[in-house]
Amino acid sequence: MKESMQEEVIWYKETLFTVFMIEKGSLFDPWKLGLLSEEQKRSDYEIIGSYRIEEFVLYLDSITAINRRDNTSVKKENLHISLNYTGSMLLSRELLDAYEESRACYGYKKFLELIFVQGRLRTCIDHSRSMYRIRKNLETGLRDMSNSKDARCILHFIDELFVGKYKESIRERYYRSIKNGFGRMLKRIEGIFD
Repeated sequence: MKESMQEEVIWYKETLFTVFMIEKGSLFDPWKLGLLSEEQKRSDYEIIGSYRIEEFVLYLDSITAINRRDNTSVKKENLHISLNYTGSMLLSRELLDAYEESRACYGYKKFLELIFVQGRLRTCIDHSRSMYRIRKNLETGLRDMSNSKDARCILHFIDELFVGKYKESIRERYYRSIKNGFGRMLKRIEGIFD
């Protein structure tokens, strides 16, 4: 999943989800689809897509291409282009307040994994119950993420839970989010004493 102010979203079963993570980089190439010209350098742009699944087919609805150098953007809407993606993606919905800082995968009420073969949805795995069990273990004190042994156990369980092999493991993403959270907290504390 790209970390930006905007998030990629997908409509699945008439419900809007956030694309939490994609197994193989991105779902499409806007240059190959003719949505951006070759003069627009790939390295300058962050691409944020909006998707939809209709009759088990993955479609691109719209894109926003944000130029990192001058912060301008190009939007293309009402596309309805079928994509030929093979791989998996994680979808999230309803982030709980207690997990807003870390945005850990177990902090969402709904957490799905979709498996695609040549743009067709083959399988949907609902991991929401597993995420609920992790939260309950943390809330009841059976596990504690500040205990390194418990954290390793939970993160190993999460990494093994998913079918797809994601470019960035959930474990790396979690530790990075904790590090960023501590950094923001230190800046707030330093601001108090300035």
